[in-house]
Amino acid sequence: MFFFMLIILGLDSQFVQMEILVTAVTDMFPKLRHRKSYITTAFCTILCILGFTCVTRAGGYWMAVIDQYSVNFHKLVFALAECAGLCWFYGPKRFMNDIRTMMGDKVVESRGFKFWPITWVVITPGLMLFILAFNFISWTEPQYDGPFPPWGQAIGWMIMLSSLIVIPMDWAFFIWTTPGTYKERLHALINPLPSWGPALRHHRQEAADVHRMNGTDFGGQVDYVKKKKDLENGPEPPPHEMMDLNPIPESEDEEEEKKIIEEEEEEEEEKKGAEEKKGSDAEDAAS
Repeated sequence: MFFFMLIILGLDSQFVQMEILVTAVTDMFPKLRHRKSYITTAFCTILCILGFTCVTRAGGYWMAVIDQYSVNFHKLVFALAECAGLCWFYGPKRFMNDIRTMMGDKVVESRGFKFWPITWVVITPGLMLFILAFNFISWTEPQYDGPFPPWGQAIGWMIMLSSLIVIPMDWAFFIWTTPGTYKERLHALINPLPSWGPALRHHRQEAADVHRMNGTDFGGQVDYVKKKKDLENGPEPPPHEMMDLNPIPESEDEEEEKKIIEEEEEEEEEKKGAEEKKGSDAEDAAS
């Protein structure tokens, strides 16, 4: 049972990691969404081949390097960056209003929910900073049958920096390609893009109204709706191009949006009819 548990635990972790990789690729290249199974197979094959290094005679050394440099440090940095971006730049009140839009005032105004903003802003980043500082202070170079040579340690540091360097590179690219003064570029960097928000226009308007009534800004443009053909042709334009993008007139997407609303209403009516039928059948059976 112990080894069966390990197999299930490994498969569970593998599902999550593969879904992250495949979703990132299909979001960047929407044309590949219809070939998701092929992309998943390709990733599994490549990672399986790379994993063979851990079952060779040098596998113990590779496991020590990967465990020390690839797992111990950079995931905390990623989590701290996400928490800071969401709660310190986007804002906890704005995030609460996003939840209010989806779940209603009853959930957000409840007593139990008041604990979560404190967790987002103080407790979670504080704990991650503490763990990050503790790991940094207690850092030791990996060993396996003795200390690693300098070139082995260099491989480990390159593995770690290959993922961490993406964050400052993305910031630098955004600031470099965004027009305006340096202050305006920083303001654009820490604020949502015009495309931020729900996909349908009436949902975007609803979110904007909820934010306005509760003292925050929606962030995206209410009238910004991407055409279906744009979604099929590829990813969104670069941030500096999207800032100057004119909103699409309502008339172009009005018919498509009406069809979606009608389909949602029909589904609700079918569900209600099915529930009423079940209730009448239960009453007939009881009688």
